[in-house]
Amino acid sequence: NAMVAYITGPMIFANTQNVADISTKIGDCDTLLLSMRGVSNIDISCAQTLRTLIGNLRMKGVDVVLCGLPSRTMEMMRRTDLDEYVGKENFYWSVERALLTNRPLPPCRQD
Repeated sequence: NAMVAYITGPMIFANTQNVADISTKIGDCDTLLLSMRGVSNIDISCAQTLRTLIGNLRMKGVDVVLCGLPSRTMEMMRRTDLDEYVGKENFYWSVERALLTNRPLPPCRQD
């Protein structure tokens, strides 16, 4: 089952805890789509928190997809190498496009 989490506003040091807390709010979903269309900017501290969140979710077998990133936010993803860490195949223009894509199950969730 998939879950969509909407993130809006700048992702900055002041709200890194909100990003870190996402993992406690998603229940037992196997795919998390982060809709980031409303994220105007991301700073280095929040980029690191996002990296940790994604790594922890992947270890639990959750497929993480980032959707709708504005160009300025995507540029920061590139500068911090977060785009490489996430994997270019895990970025989509929209949540709808990601949902319409036949994505494989994460390795530890395949039955």
